[in-house]
Amino acid sequence: MTLTSKQKVINAFDKAALTYDRYAYTQKRIATNLACDLIGRNNNPQSILEIGCGTGFLTQPLASHFKDIPYSATDFAPLMVKSCQTKFENISKISSFVMDGENLPLETNADLICSSMAFQWFENFETSVRKLWEKTNILAFTVPVEGTFQELHDTYKQFNYSAGFKPLIPADALYKLCRNLKPNSFQFQIRNEVEYFQNMLLFIKQLKGTGAQTPIANYSPVNIRPMLNYLNGGFSVTYQIAYCILEK
Repeated sequence: MTLTSKQKVINAFDKAALTYDRYAYTQKRIATNLACDLIGRNNNPQSILEIGCGTGFLTQPLASHFKDIPYSATDFAPLMVKSCQTKFENISKISSFVMDGENLPLETNADLICSSMAFQWFENFETSVRKLWEKTNILAFTVPVEGTFQELHDTYKQFNYSAGFKPLIPADALYKLCRNLKPNSFQFQIRNEVEYFQNMLLFIKQLKGTGAQTPIANYSPVNIRPMLNYLNGGFSVTYQIAYCILEK
């Protein structure tokens, strides 16, 4: 059976469920930043739905702050959901279940819909963001934008290779999309997170450890050995992250 592109991504995240906490330190910082931004706005949502909860990096600070608010932590990867359930099994207000954020049940609504580092896996980004906005009063998310891992892309180009990463939305296009949703209040910021690796193999290991290694469809792997020698002294990669909070 031929797997769909989305199923390949789901399988990759399932495989990474047990290693995610060890390797996803940048993702944890980003989730913490988003939580701080939301908490600092002094809103009191009556219900919270999280898309792409992973192992609970965003779940933990938000559920801890909004103590009595029903919290639904969802992910399209079943083993990620299981990991999240295990972490928060003693907190009755948190319900964790498998759900695709692009295909919410018709009756699904929440006062706050939030997500950190998940929307980039949407197959129909703009349409999905618009649908989520229709189902909430506050939409808050982080997402990497075009320019992320630019150092790596530039290195690949020197060897006439393509890195095979899924294309990311340009920051100006994302800003325009958010503005066109006509929120009454709107926060949009680009913040950079830089990671340093002693060699490319460690970077690849981290990608696999977080489940983020799935290439675009029909991508043919390349011989990275010449690049390993070229980057023998180590290299850095930059995440360019958009922080978006929209309120009606």
